[in-house]
Amino acid sequence: MRERFRDKTRDDLAFGLNLLGVRAELSDRERPEEKLGRTVFRRSLGVIDLYDSPVSFINVLKQDGSQYSPPYWWLVLAAADARDAPFGKVEFRTIREKKFPQFWKVTGVTWRGDDYGTGLVDAFTADKELTRLARKHGDVEVRRYEAAFEASRDDDDGPPFEGWTLTLNARLQKPALKEWRLLTAAVERLLAAPPGLG
Repeated sequence: MRERFRDKTRDDLAFGLNLLGVRAELSDRERPEEKLGRTVFRRSLGVIDLYDSPVSFINVLKQDGSQYSPPYWWLVLAAADARDAPFGKVEFRTIREKKFPQFWKVTGVTWRGDDYGTGLVDAFTADKELTRLARKHGDVEVRRYEAAFEASRDDDDGPPFEGWTLTLNARLQKPALKEWRLLTAAVERLLAAPPGLG
């Protein structure tokens, strides 16, 4: 009975990726990587491990709905990058612009945040296809996890992960091949990023 009502977003995504030719496998639950992107209201549905891909794994998150709002899902694409370089706290995201009176219609997308001198914000801004994807499916957020920074945090909830995450709204639960290639190209750009200002 419990299986019948379980949220199968993660299962569907893994199945869809395999159909695209991406080797994707559901991971066991309770992995430390499930903490990536999690907040007070977002819980993890589990991790999908990827093989032969610049994306190491995907953490699928869900925020349950209420009587006033529907449920929401997010995909956290994680790419391991253990380069010993002073990247700093790189964190930037899209801001979807809406104008009065049509607040439901997205009129533009801009990238904002700190890329620590890596030039990533400019590179992502110039990527019109990725910006179009954000306009269609929801905001995209990029973050760099550094071992030194995570170890300095007061809490011990930080995942044992060093590298990049690209988080997007999971309305893109079954990406088309073109969309998946676009996302992996963005991840490859992160993995090739210069180390920043130091």
